[in-house]
Amino acid sequence: MFWDAKKTERLNREYQGRLAFLQNNYYAYEDYALVGTKGYTFEGPFYLDRRGRIVGWDEEKELHAKNALIRKER
Repeated sequence: MFWDAKKTERLNREYQGRLAFLQNNYYAYEDYALVGTKGYTFEGPFYLDRRGRIVGWDEEKELHAKNALIRKER
C-alpha cells in the first residue's frame, strides 16, 4: 500500500511539536539527516563503520549511482 501524499501536510499540522511525518524532505538530528523519500534507496558508493563514518569507497558503485541519476533526470 502506498502512502497518500495528501495526508502528510495534515498530519504534520495535527501533530506539530510532537511528531513529524517525512515525505520528500528531511530533518536534521545532530550529525545525521533523517530522510523521507519516494521509496528510492541509495546504496552509496561508500562504506560506513558502525558510527556512520566513511571508511571506504567503491568507484564501480559510484559510476552506477551517477548513471542511475542521469537516467532518472531524462
